[in-house]
Amino acid sequence: MSRHAAEWGLASLLCGGIVVLCTPPLIPFLLLYYLHGQEVVANAPAAAMANLYLGLYIACILAIGMSIVSSILGIRALFSASWNRQPADLPLAGTLVSATALVVSILMAIGSMMMIIRAFPARRL
Repeated sequence: MSRHAAEWGLASLLCGGIVVLCTPPLIPFLLLYYLHGQEVVANAPAAAMANLYLGLYIACILAIGMSIVSSILGIRALFSASWNRQPADLPLAGTLVSATALVVSILMAIGSMMMIIRAFPARRL
């Protein structure tokens, strides 16, 4: 008997768990930037701010993209478990963690873009 659903479910669970664990440490950075960002932006060269914005966009796209891929893996695992009459505990856990990761990464992307870009519009590039 193959364990196709369990393997896809475990992949979804690991990918979603990594995203969930990596996005919340961004909160202290955003809070510090929001509190002390005006001094940083006033003294920073334009190239440094451009790199900050580029890094922000890339990080948001990667987090949301990895969450979407993880959700797709979880849904595929659920269908595989249903079709092959296999247990659906890992696929269900992977899908739930991936959905949580998708929501968290979208909220963190919106919050970080609003905090970094709109908080200091004078130096936007």
